[in-house]
Amino acid sequence: MQKIVGLVGYVNKSELIINLAKTLSITGKKVLVIDGTLEERLRYTIPAFNNSEKEYLTNFDGVDYALGFNSIDAIKEYICTKTSDADTYDIILLDIDNAESYVGFRQGTEEFTKTFFFIEYLNISFGRNAEILKTLTSFSEEGKKPVLTRVVYKQYVSRTSDKYFARMIEEYPVEWNERDYELPFLEQDKIADIEMQQSGFIDLNRHTKQFVNMVADIASEILGDVASADIRKLIKMYTRGRA
Repeated sequence: MQKIVGLVGYVNKSELIINLAKTLSITGKKVLVIDGTLEERLRYTIPAFNNSEKEYLTNFDGVDYALGFNSIDAIKEYICTKTSDADTYDIILLDIDNAESYVGFRQGTEEFTKTFFFIEYLNISFGRNAEILKTLTSFSEEGKKPVLTRVVYKQYVSRTSDKYFARMIEEYPVEWNERDYELPFLEQDKIADIEMQQSGFIDLNRHTKQFVNMVADIASEILGDVASADIRKLIKMYTRGRA
């Protein structure tokens, strides 16, 4: 069964998604990443993109990436003109950072298998995320709360910010998973992402242990049948095999 995973929130999460997509592909899954962000960050992050085209589908280190589309149906139509088969992906990751894109990708699409909500404790992120939550809850069935998994950008965490965010979103009926994630912002991870963009090779083992553990944990939650420890082993074996 194809899994559609919403990676939602007004946060720059492109590099994390690239590493997550690669991790999922290492487990043997065929993965498509869709950039539904306002700035289309992947257009300038993925080396293989031709920036002159509005709609584009390309492959980067074993994962397909799409941008310039406003719905999954539009991407499927585009893919059919190339391969005649748009349903070959095991997992579709949707990078969404605004309410309009969320509406586009939810219309005509079955409910997301999982939704991860990304939080950065800056005022512009607070405001944008409140708009997204308002739209997100409008798609919920009456009496049913959407279930979200929180991913917090650790660099900006503070007790005051946490309380402020809680006040801002308390009017929106959502259910937060008990399990949440903190994204480390360490210099080694930043360097690994720069090297990835410039070399065209994703080496997860260039990242910190904290980062790899978090990516493996999220991948395990998405897959549902593969333990995080087994994914970490696959990451090590894969990288060594390419050395």
